[in-house]
Amino acid sequence: MVLEEDCAQDFVKDLGAKMVQSLLKGDVSALAELLDEGFVLRLQDGERISKDEWLGLIATCQMRYSSLSVELGAVHIYDGQVAFLSGHTVSDKTVRGRRVAGRFPYTALYVCRYGNWKVVAIHQIGEARRNSASASSSTEAASFWP
Repeated sequence: MVLEEDCAQDFVKDLGAKMVQSLLKGDVSALAELLDEGFVLRLQDGERISKDEWLGLIATCQMRYSSLSVELGAVHIYDGQVAFLSGHTVSDKTVRGRRVAGRFPYTALYVCRYGNWKVVAIHQIGEARRNSASASSSTEAASFWP
């Protein structure tokens, strides 16, 4: 059972790294492959963004990431099929013409269907904590993104 959980964690971490790279590159087609059809992004202000809306924002450069890194707090795997993650993202991005930079707590839910892991939901929690040194100088992706 531990081996299965370790394997699932490796898949989830790999998926996260691919998400970070896709977001930094603005690669909508690569990102679309990583997200479940029912994907939902919940921003700090409570705004709910669907998969298609998020991909549209990125495709039209209404959401652009200058930097993005992830501080993984925990990964919990349930029955080898569901992963719940928590931690912080440190990002500098532009959303609809407004710069948003800081350190954001998050949770994320991943599911494995037919052997393929997908991201179902990401929820950024509360207000950003400014971390100007990390947000402005971090140009490399962390090894993980929820």
